[in-house]
Amino acid sequence: MSDGNQESMLLSSIMYTYYRKGLVCETEDVKLSSGEFAVLQLLRDEPQRHLLIGELTEKLQTTQPAVSQIVKRMEKKELIRKEVSREDKRNVYVCPTKRGSELFEYFFGNSCSFTERVIRRMEPEHGRELLLLLQEFARCAEEEIREEN
Repeated sequence: MSDGNQESMLLSSIMYTYYRKGLVCETEDVKLSSGEFAVLQLLRDEPQRHLLIGELTEKLQTTQPAVSQIVKRMEKKELIRKEVSREDKRNVYVCPTKRGSELFEYFFGNSCSFTERVIRRMEPEHGRELLLLLQEFARCAEEEIREEN
């Protein structure tokens, strides 16, 4: 197995561990899928706090039916609501509810706290180096995604 494959497998394993341990997106009354978490994060990062379904599809890089299913589940859990555009009644925006925003912040905070605890266990210079490498990784991942589109 090449070093590149081993590195990819290691990184994928770490990301899965984060999903299981770091991003424990479950409370007594709600559990978020990775897609639902991603939708809430996209909505939080939007200045207007809403996106069209087509914009969600593009940003999630998936299909319209897949996004429609995620949105339907999230509406049922009262994490988002749909709003018809005042300018064009054919457009429907997806907006987070108060509950959806609060749950996202709770789960995101858990993830950040977990990451901080893991990095504190590392040698200080290794932690700094890891953060620099992850920034480079994120930049390269964004370039790869742009080139695929």
